[in-house]
Amino acid sequence: MNPSQIRTSVIIVVLSVLCAGWAIGARAEGTWSAPLNLSESPSDTSGAALAVDSQGRVHAVWNEDGVLYHRVKIGGDWSAPTLVASGASGDLVTSTNGDVYLVFVNAFVGQDDVYFVHWAHGSWSLPVNVSETAGGSASPRLASSPLGGLAVVWVESAASAALIYIARSADGANWSAGPLPQAHGSAPVVSFDDAGQPQVAWQDVFDLGMPTEVFYARWTGARWTLPLDLSASPTEQSSLPALQAWGGDTYLAWEEAGSPQEDIYVVRGRGGTWEAPQKRSGSFAAHAPQLAFDALGHGHLAWSGATSIHHRAWQAESDIWEEIEEVARDQTGAASTRLAALQDTHVAWLADAGPGNREMYYSERTISEPTATPTKRPSATPTSSPTVTPTSSPTATPTKTVTTRPTDTPWPTATSTPTGEPGGPQSFYLVLIMR
Repeated sequence: MNPSQIRTSVIIVVLSVLCAGWAIGARAEGTWSAPLNLSESPSDTSGAALAVDSQGRVHAVWNEDGVLYHRVKIGGDWSAPTLVASGASGDLVTSTNGDVYLVFVNAFVGQDDVYFVHWAHGSWSLPVNVSETAGGSASPRLASSPLGGLAVVWVESAASAALIYIARSADGANWSAGPLPQAHGSAPVVSFDDAGQPQVAWQDVFDLGMPTEVFYARWTGARWTLPLDLSASPTEQSSLPALQAWGGDTYLAWEEAGSPQEDIYVVRGRGGTWEAPQKRSGSFAAHAPQLAFDALGHGHLAWSGATSIHHRAWQAESDIWEEIEEVARDQTGAASTRLAALQDTHVAWLADAGPGNREMYYSERTISEPTATPTKRPSATPTSSPTVTPTSSPTATPTKTVTTRPTDTPWPTATSTPTGEPGGPQSFYLVLIMR
């Protein structure tokens, strides 16, 4: 090779490295905006919810004094708060056509039920009762399918049991509901995979006095799989799961108790198998993770610390994780983090504005991205709503147990293969709950 060819090769290599570094580090551009108090009232705020629709409008919902309020950000301006309905525990999602959906709990004649409303053309629809059950309904979470359709999960009180219920609808007007087989516990979350099939995660205990574990089940198109224990740390508390799917993969995050702190772990499922969970938070206590994906296939993870809010992004295709970012500090009583992304990333949370006055705060990270076509999800034909059989096994209130796990210690090796999931090597405990 002559000197001219050598110089050309060096230039090409240098440019390739710089371009690769720019592509991987593109999310490092921009900064988080100063926290904005969205609720800003003398009343105590609870039940934060956040979503961004296909037109880039950001929606925030919260509860004050038993009433749900909504604000929408169009361009750089937030609307004034508007009343949605009486209720609490709201959860927001958006559809591919730009519609916005909200579920919440409200008591009618002394009975807590899950209700659904739809926002379009600047106003909210009348509430539709989704649960309509004899027991009390609590903690609803909502998901929208990329192929159309909705799913809601919640905790249903039945005798001495806490059952996980799911309801599905094609249009938001007509719902088919029932208990998830063998699913008991609390804090359920729901997501659709790229084929339009729902999947659910929740926390539960194996037996009295044991710490909670995080369990997962999915609809195969014909039936629900049996619950899998994906946290697989039977001596430590695993709780508050978050669940999202992208590009054929499923991501599950949760809060894991440890010594001297709580950490956030994330596990990825692909091709019918699950990888070993990885710690994705830092060296300080981390609570209540949230997951989201933007239109370009970047994954986003957010959580709250003792007095701070944190965010970490990753490239979904390469699984390259970026550095942890501090969204906000000096947030006394930080809790209930919520996360949404389209091109920019949006985070909301609750924190104390003063003694006895909790408010909902918001920050965004505006990113200057290269022009790109959003990653397309695989198409598939939606299936009909599942038929499920109720169960009634009691679930005990967990007792928190904290033990030490050294940082970066590999997760335990698999000891069994689950029934109802595709075969293949696993790298963690897969435990079935049989009740």
